Amino acid sequence: MLKKILCFVTLISIFSCSKNSDNIPAENLQGKWYLSHIFTYRQEEGKSPLQATMNGWPEDNIIIFNEDGTCKFQKLYIDTYGFNIFGNENYSGTYQLSGNNVALQLNENGEKIFLDLTVKKISATEMELNQEKTQILSGLEKSKTAWGQETYNDAMAFANQYKTYKISNTFIKMQ
Repeated sequence: MLKKILCFVTLISIFSCSKNSDNIPAENLQGKWYLSHIFTYRQEEGKSPLQATMNGWPEDNIIIFNEDGTCKFQKLYIDTYGFNIFGNENYSGTYQLSGNNVALQLNENGEKIFLDLTVKKISATEMELNQEKTQILSGLEKSKTAWGQETYNDAMAFANQYKTYKISNTFIKMQ
C-alpha cells in the first residue's frame, strides 16, 4: 500500500513539475532590459565549433516589453542572425509569450520581422533569451519579404552550413 501511495505521489509531482516549470508569467518578462552579453555557438559537420562572446554593451541597447503585448527596441540592430549590437536601429512591434517561448513581430519600413526566442532563465534582475537553429530558420522564413530575396538566400545558406547554431542573449533589468 505504501509503495502505491509513493508511486502515485511521485507521478503527480512529475506531471505537476513538468507542466508548470516552462510557463513564464508575463509580468516577469515585462519591463525595460538592456543587452549585456551575446554568445554565439556554431559548428559545421566534422569541424571544431566556432564560439564568439560580446560583452559590456552600453545600457542604451534596450528592449522594452509592455503589459499590453507591445515591445520596443532601442539602438538594437536585428539582422538575419538575431540581435546585433552594431547599429542604431529602433523597432516597435508585438510579442506573444507561450510557456517559455517568446514570438516577436517587429516592424521595419512597413515589413514584418519575426524572431522566435526561448526564455532560458529569468529572474527579477536578469533574463536569457536563446535561439536554436530551427528558431533562426523559422524566423528567416517568416521574415523573407522584409529581408529581400538575396539577403534571405545568403542568410539561409549561412545558417544551413552549420549542424549546430545557437545564440544566447543576456539582458539586465533596468526597471
